[in-house]
Amino acid sequence: MEFKGWDGLSYSEFNLVEESGKTNVSWDFESGTDMPFLFRGFAVLSGMKKGMRRSYKEGLKNLKELAEKRANEGIYNGYKIREIVLGERNFVMKRQEVRLKNIQQYYSAQLGSLFALVQQTGIEMEGKPCGLYFRFDRKQGITDMAAAIPVKAPVNIEGATSYYISARKAVQVDYYGDYKGAGVAHDAIERYLKDKDYLQDVPVIEEYITDPGEEKDPNKWKTVITYYFSERG
Repeated sequence: MEFKGWDGLSYSEFNLVEESGKTNVSWDFESGTDMPFLFRGFAVLSGMKKGMRRSYKEGLKNLKELAEKRANEGIYNGYKIREIVLGERNFVMKRQEVRLKNIQQYYSAQLGSLFALVQQTGIEMEGKPCGLYFRFDRKQGITDMAAAIPVKAPVNIEGATSYYISARKAVQVDYYGDYKGAGVAHDAIERYLKDKDYLQDVPVIEEYITDPGEEKDPNKWKTVITYYFSERG
């Protein structure tokens, strides 16, 4: 760390030591340069050292609470992660590589035609409209995605693709809010998978439970986010 008005670099470390099946965490601070003699007196009188110690204790307390919520309750970024086994699913979809900035535009453009195609066949929907994500490349700014409608049985429809997912293990999160803010929920799931050492499978599914045409308040829009996974070994 480099402090304004202070020469040299300072270093802060977290030290983790396993003790009887638990992890003892200590947090320390070391200045890269010697503190001038006169400044040492100022630091004592101003309570600087005491303030730093109080701040470090508070930080370790927060770290402990967050770690325990993850380990004991499966709560990440404030989201409850649930593990389930999803039954087999069938979709009718339109899939394409899309620029990240154009996701919502592409999805909206394809959904209407998909509804029309499904209605023509008379097949029954089994769930709400979904976005399926097969690849998400932030560096390149593109995603391989599909606008999709879940249906009860496989069906061949001209102008769309049928897609089948077998019964598999998955983790899910209920996200409430505008679609643009869903990244924090995806991040929570990805951290959970990493902690569990699970291998993520595609596609990632966003199922849009709430119809924005009926519910005008974006804070009440519900999206169920699903990640399929497999266990190592």
